[in-house]
Amino acid sequence: MVMAADAQQVINNPSFKAAFEAIQTAIVREMETTVLDGSTERAESALELVRRLQTLSGVKRALSVYINTGKLIDLRTRREEENGGQS
Repeated sequence: MVMAADAQQVINNPSFKAAFEAIQTAIVREMETTVLDGSTERAESALELVRRLQTLSGVKRALSVYINTGKLIDLRTRREEENGGQS
């Protein structure tokens, strides 16, 4: 499956990995230094950092789903071919 192969290439790409790690590190560092002083501005800032981190994790999960789904489809296709087209 093309989408699975593309996702596998992306997730295994050293530049991709380094970029994701750098972004995650920057977000976490900013979260660690954010002072929650009770102000609306600080609370909104902290919430935005959480959203960014969740989005980053969501992208990684989506790529993993594409990879795993593609592997399952490939396995089913191979089994069907081995069984003469029957599941």
